[in-house]
Amino acid sequence: MPVWTPPANWVTKTALLTKMPVYVLRFDGLVSVQYSSGPVASPSRTTKQYLTSLSSLSQSFDVLSGQYSVGGGSAVLVDKASEITDLVGTEKSSPTLATLLNRKVTILMGYADLTETDYTAIFVGYVSDL
Repeated sequence: MPVWTPPANWVTKTALLTKMPVYVLRFDGLVSVQYSSGPVASPSRTTKQYLTSLSSLSQSFDVLSGQYSVGGGSAVLVDKASEITDLVGTEKSSPTLATLLNRKVTILMGYADLTETDYTAIFVGYVSDL
């Protein structure tokens, strides 16, 4: 039986399809830590893999104006050692944040084999509910 050898271009494209993106969530004012869904190469700050899911992001593109917008959505963070509870419910975070409500949040997307500087912002918005 002959050995199947797929074309090189097919192998390259298939490998790209199997890559899972890594998401990074940053809160404005919280400069010492960020939360991710996987490993981040050469992170700019302490990165904790507490981000378990992102959902319900809506997106639209206005052809006439060329504007792209992303809105809505939710993020789930693991509350390891009550770290997220402290961040949300008290002023125990470092640096101290009075609240996360109405705080600017940025979500970056990249891949585990990229350095963080090669990630791109896919969402910038404000926390409206906890």
